[in-house]
Amino acid sequence: MSMRVWSYTLSLVALSACSFSSSSATTDAKVVDGRVNDAAVDARLPDAMIDGNMPARVTAGLQAIWPFDEASGDLARDRAGLVPAYDLKLLSTANATWSSDGLTFVKATYAKSAVMLGRPVTACALAGVGALEAWITPANDTQGTPQRPVIIAGLIGNISSRGFEISQDRKAIVAHARTASVPTAPALYADNVVVPGQRIHVMLVQEAMTQKLYINGALKAQQNTSAMAWESYAMYVGADIGLNAPWLGTARLVSLYCSALTPAQVKANFDYGPKL
Repeated sequence: MSMRVWSYTLSLVALSACSFSSSSATTDAKVVDGRVNDAAVDARLPDAMIDGNMPARVTAGLQAIWPFDEASGDLARDRAGLVPAYDLKLLSTANATWSSDGLTFVKATYAKSAVMLGRPVTACALAGVGALEAWITPANDTQGTPQRPVIIAGLIGNISSRGFEISQDRKAIVAHARTASVPTAPALYADNVVVPGQRIHVMLVQEAMTQKLYINGALKAQQNTSAMAWESYAMYVGADIGLNAPWLGTARLVSLYCSALTPAQVKANFDYGPKL
C-alpha cells in the first residue's frame, strides 16, 4: 500500500473555530446554514431504507447523497431525506451532459452546494469519523499531476483549502482528509486503478485515527493519522470555485457519511451498485 506526500501547504486550524480559509476564497464560502439538530441527524434506525427502496445500501450515518439521475437541468438533488437538503447546482449546462449514466463533465465546470455543509460537518465532527463515496467514470488516464490532482468530489473551499476529497492523478485515485496534525496527513494513493471509460467505486473512510481508501470494495491504501479536522466547506463535484483542477468524466453517485464504514459495509455498497 502506498501513499505520497500531499503537496499543498496547509495550516493547522482549530476545529472549534472552523475558520480555515484562503485569502482567495470567495464570499459564497462564508454562507452557512442553521445549527445542527442532533435529534434529526440521529433519528433514523441503522441502515434504514430511504424512500423504501434501499434495502442493501448502507444508510447508517448517511448525511447527503446525490445519485445524478435527473437526466436534465442544472440541479443534482440531495436524496438523503434530511433537512436541510444540499442540492448541487451546475455552473454551466453547456460544459456538462446528462445521460442514464449520470452527469458527464466534458469541459471545465462544477456542481456545488449553495451553502456550506454545516449539518453534516457538525455531525461528523461530533462522531469523529466520516466517509466520502463516489461512483465515477473517468474520461481518460492522463488528467491530473502529483502536484495538482484533478478534483472529483469533496468538501472544498478553493484549490489550497481542501478538507475531505477524492481526486485523480492520471491512473491513480487520490484521497485527502485533513487532520489536526501539522503538516496534515499525506494523501492516500490507489495506483493503476483508472481505466478510461470504466466505472469505478471509490470510498474514503476516516476512522478515529486511521484513513482508508477503497476501490471497488477492496482496501487499496491506509495510514494512521491524528484526528480529522472537519471544516464547513461546500460540496464540489468536478472542480473548485475557481475552476481549478477540473475533472473530466461522469459522476453517477456521490455520498457523504458521518460514520466509519466497515470493510463489509464498503463491500455492500459496491455490490449494491450506483443506484437508489
